[in-house]
Amino acid sequence: MIRVQITPEQVQRASELYSFGALKDSITKGKSNIYGALGEVIVHDYLKGKGKNVKIVGDVNFDIVSNGKKLDVKTKRTSVPPIQSFNCSVAAYNTRQECDYYVFVRVMEDQSEAWIVGYTGKEEFYKRAKFYRKGQADPVLPAWKFTADCYNLEIGKLQQL
Repeated sequence: MIRVQITPEQVQRASELYSFGALKDSITKGKSNIYGALGEVIVHDYLKGKGKNVKIVGDVNFDIVSNGKKLDVKTKRTSVPPIQSFNCSVAAYNTRQECDYYVFVRVMEDQSEAWIVGYTGKEEFYKRAKFYRKGQADPVLPAWKFTADCYNLEIGKLQQL
């Protein structure tokens, strides 16, 4: 996992990235838009710092193009640092996104830090992910119920950037 200290400049860029309310089928009804945008900015900045040719494009199918590969950044807000057994999720209605890779990010609720927890190819993700229905209990945190049908893969099963 790559731990990132979020800068005020990154928060500002993320807040200016998109001028939309809730996306269709948004699980949080738009309340987490800033976290998703922050995830994109964080991945962009990390890859750029590694010398990659990278651009945020914000297409409905993918968020970033890096060295010709289409990356969709999936971000969750969190109140605790992530651990290897936490799930990375893709909502069932997103399975047709035309991306090459999923990159998963966790952002602290106070937007102070984030973790790029890993990535995987889209096809590989669906081969290895487990499907959970809306309302099912999370096997790691049984008190939490899935809020939408989704595919999940543990952080520990992802590749590292």
